Amino acid sequence: MPTSPAPVDITTEKAQQLPNADFEERRKSVEYRNLPSGGRYSQTIVGIFNRQNHANIKQEAPQSWANVNAKTFCMDAARHNTWYMQPSTESVLDAYLNSYGVRIQSVGWDIDGPEIPDYRQPDPPTQTIAAIFHGLHTDRPDVCFSDHTGLIRPQ
Repeated sequence: MPTSPAPVDITTEKAQQLPNADFEERRKSVEYRNLPSGGRYSQTIVGIFNRQNHANIKQEAPQSWANVNAKTFCMDAARHNTWYMQPSTESVLDAYLNSYGVRIQSVGWDIDGPEIPDYRQPDPPTQTIAAIFHGLHTDRPDVCFSDHTGLIRPQ
């Protein structure tokens, strides 16, 4: 009857601990008061375009993690408007569990979006799939992240 070989102990490398893996440490990411939202409009049939919606945006993102907010909410955009500037990553509090997580969402953005005519909507902006990366960070909107390897390249 064949005998089993003696047990052999094998040691592999330890799992790398990610800094801020629970997303509890946060940093200011996007803050903008009175960002125009859409085009001007009138509340009557008279073409007096005297109304404009605005949005206040204040978001945090996890420290030690990079995201694409600098691209999707580019402060160098030709026209500051929610149609062309949208953050795609933000820290969120789970009130039930009392812990933080990260919301990533696909958004439309365009740094050269056209004037928004009164009462009319132009072509939709560029679409971006949201992403979050560990250890990478840049505020340059002309840089995109290529994949999980951490390489960055110009767009």
